[in-house]
Amino acid sequence: ASASDGCSVETVAPDTITSWELDAFSMGSEQGLQVAPPAEPLTVFKPFFSLLSLPRVAKRQEWIEVSAAVFNYGQQNVVAQTSLSLPATILLEGDATQSLFIESGSSKTAYFNISATSVGIEDILFTARVVEGTGTGSDAVQRPLEVEAEGLVQELTTNAVLDPSEPSGEALQFETSFPQEAVEGSAHASVSIVGDLLGPTLDGLERLVRLPTGCGEQTMITFAPQVYVTGYLDAVNSLPAELRKNLQSNIAVGLQRELTYRHEDGSFSAFGESDDSGSTWLTAFVLKSFAQASAFSFVDSEVLVKATEFLLNSQLPDGSFRSIGKVVHEDMMGGVSGADGKASLTSFCLVALLEAAKASSQVEAKMATFDKPLERAVSFLLESAPLARGAQGRNSGKQAYAAAISAYALALARSYRPLLLTEETLSATMSELKSLGVAEDGLVHWGGAGQDETPAACPRWSSHCGGDSAAVETTAYALLAMLSGARSDGAHLAEALPAARWLIQQRNSNGGFRSTQDTVVGLESLSGFATQAYQSGVDLTVTISSLDSDWQESVRVSNQNRDVVQRLELPLGQRFRALAEGSGQVAFTSTVEFNVLEMAE
Repeated sequence: ASASDGCSVETVAPDTITSWELDAFSMGSEQGLQVAPPAEPLTVFKPFFSLLSLPRVAKRQEWIEVSAAVFNYGQQNVVAQTSLSLPATILLEGDATQSLFIESGSSKTAYFNISATSVGIEDILFTARVVEGTGTGSDAVQRPLEVEAEGLVQELTTNAVLDPSEPSGEALQFETSFPQEAVEGSAHASVSIVGDLLGPTLDGLERLVRLPTGCGEQTMITFAPQVYVTGYLDAVNSLPAELRKNLQSNIAVGLQRELTYRHEDGSFSAFGESDDSGSTWLTAFVLKSFAQASAFSFVDSEVLVKATEFLLNSQLPDGSFRSIGKVVHEDMMGGVSGADGKASLTSFCLVALLEAAKASSQVEAKMATFDKPLERAVSFLLESAPLARGAQGRNSGKQAYAAAISAYALALARSYRPLLLTEETLSATMSELKSLGVAEDGLVHWGGAGQDETPAACPRWSSHCGGDSAAVETTAYALLAMLSGARSDGAHLAEALPAARWLIQQRNSNGGFRSTQDTVVGLESLSGFATQAYQSGVDLTVTISSLDSDWQESVRVSNQNRDVVQRLELPLGQRFRALAEGSGQVAFTSTVEFNVLEMAE
């Protein structure tokens, strides 16, 4: 159209009572792009309307109250006849119709008690009409109500890595049975398949990517996993810009928040200066995590140096570290005590010092002012750690834990500075650690119960529920030890794979484990393994077929969708076989969810 021509566009305003900003522009050969000046906001409004309020979700057989507000912005008072229309599966207590007298410029609310008798999504319709003779106006609102089964949601999870190149890794058998005490109609089963070993964890990333909060210990529990996930995604070039922004922002917030629990001497404790002193364990945890986070966010070197100085001042002449201060959440420490607890704390502190030294030259300079702290710590572990003891009693859970974390610290020390211990000494340490592992069905773990135990049901809402907590943390440290002693030919990955697979099998459907600390250490070890074992090529098909019926479905995983979690719903009460064909590997998870009326003790 020419500049003299007019143009009109008719459209229907959205059915929302609000104000809309209006913008317009035109394109022409003579004038080019022309933008109209701002127009007055368009207010979309009705003098008579209603609003139906429903809960996000309702429990079956539970009576709930729903409300419907009717608004009258007309010039006169009105009488409105209201009605609630329900499907046959929803019961109503009382009358479905109510009369409301509504003054001009005000509102009235009608209340109804309802109860759903079946699970699913049902539509509820509310209508309001002004009674003839009192005015004019009508409105209708329809909203869905989601109904869940009564009771608490539980789940049974089976995890595995499917790899056609492994003789025992191409196929898996599982079943979708559920306990007899499950609430009727509450059970359903599904499988998820993703071409990334951290797939279940990344799929539940919204549970990890959140602002660190709480006391000094709780903040670190939220902070540390985000550092590991960022490192993994960054290493495999799979970190989207928006997620990177969120992770880096949360890491920065976590850093600043944790600093509020810092003492003048550079140590950290659960409640900061409110505590009598800093905590050796928490300071080591903060030092290690801050050093690792420095790759993604600014960390003041002075913070690392002062924390390092606190730890070095707590080191005893024999090379071990004194346990100073208290830890409120003692389960975070792994639950060891006695002589093995001393070795474990020394290992934990040594790991923190090594990570800080790698991240900051100022930390290295500070350590140089002390009397060979790394050498003394390594010497203490070699002489006093469980690996140096006789075979009697060494398979206990606490000693296995101390053995694993000691091996991790020694492997990291050798990697940082080969002169700290010889290759032969480290090799003997790793051989001894491997001899403590429990191998079965192509998997290996350290400490805790065997793999043949029936998996326990987990609360669906818990992100910390999975395999035996002590065994998970112990195996995670053993895996970190094998990864820290990396070999250029990649042979260490083949040795570490059985442990990584065992850890993967212990995860729940949220990608976490049973407790806070085993989730932190487990995620660190799996992210480290996934980074080193990352395969750029994956092209395989996973076929899931029932052994009890003709049900069968296939899922294709390739480079284009390797980071996409693909899900299938499965029939209940059947046995299945999952078969992988092609090249590469996928993380496989089967989950059976059901409700119980009471949590098992």
